[in-house]
Amino acid sequence: MPAAGLPRCLRVLVVDDDPNFVRAVVSMLDGDARVEVVGTAANGAEAVVLVHDLIPDIVLMDINMPVMGGLEATRDIAAFRPKTKVVLLTGEADLSGDDVTHAGAAVLLRKDQPLNDLLSVFCDVANLAVALEPEARARRTPV
Repeated sequence: MPAAGLPRCLRVLVVDDDPNFVRAVVSMLDGDARVEVVGTAANGAEAVVLVHDLIPDIVLMDINMPVMGGLEATRDIAAFRPKTKVVLLTGEADLSGDDVTHAGAAVLLRKDQPLNDLLSVFCDVANLAVALEPEARARRTPV
């Protein structure tokens, strides 16, 4: 069953350089019919290429990765695909919310949060994106 307010399941790209974390996230998300994991990447550069190819709704992206980090990749994704929302993950305690906002991310999550919280965050981010689309606003504007 699709998430409330969404016309179809969420297409998610998971990006992290820790293969065990990626497997755990993919395994958890695969158990929910509201989500389709369309791909995985081990760094930001791979993520940027995959966003071009796969057009996910949401990218779950680690911040600290080799080759290209999550903030830089988020800036690139926001520039060419603003409808794709990035949910950043960090294990760092001292990351500035301004850095996240300026990069174009929808939200920042700590890696020590329960994985089950991800689905709720994805639905919130996706529902907010749908609510902010000009076509959606126009449909709800009284005549």
